[in-house]
Amino acid sequence: MVDPLLHYSNPLVKREIFNFSKGRWVALFGRTMVRHDGDKPLTFSSEEDVLEKARRFNARTIYATASKYEVVDRAHVEQDKVVAYTPFFDVDTKIDKWEYAVMAADAIVSFLEKEKVYKSVYLLWSGEGIHVRVNERALPKDYYPVTAAHALVQYVLK
Repeated sequence: MVDPLLHYSNPLVKREIFNFSKGRWVALFGRTMVRHDGDKPLTFSSEEDVLEKARRFNARTIYATASKYEVVDRAHVEQDKVVAYTPFFDVDTKIDKWEYAVMAADAIVSFLEKEKVYKSVYLLWSGEGIHVRVNERALPKDYYPVTAAHALVQYVLK
């Protein structure tokens, strides 16, 4: 098994995690789930902060919300002041059946392509499955971000 801290010390990994986490509430999972730094929602302030907090909280896994906030603070989070939301499809499977996750992800991506959504789609391995994500900036700005993201996902799944 790869040492998580060794993984999180990789400059590319730190950069990708930090860039995705900007404006998002972060959680770290090790022995417990850590979502706050004192009384504030947990965030990363720099690429180096990714490794520092992973080390400090003995994190094995790093999560970031699909919600983006103008400011990640208690008031914005509690009042659900979301400025963007990343639509995603969580395709779970068992590791020995990974081909099925790939086929399901391909079906989702193919549907999105038929609807002319392709430049904003990206895929990530996630545990024992795949996340198919659509960049939150691809959604119309005249709807509440969570509603627009949910509508997109429901439309594809129907």
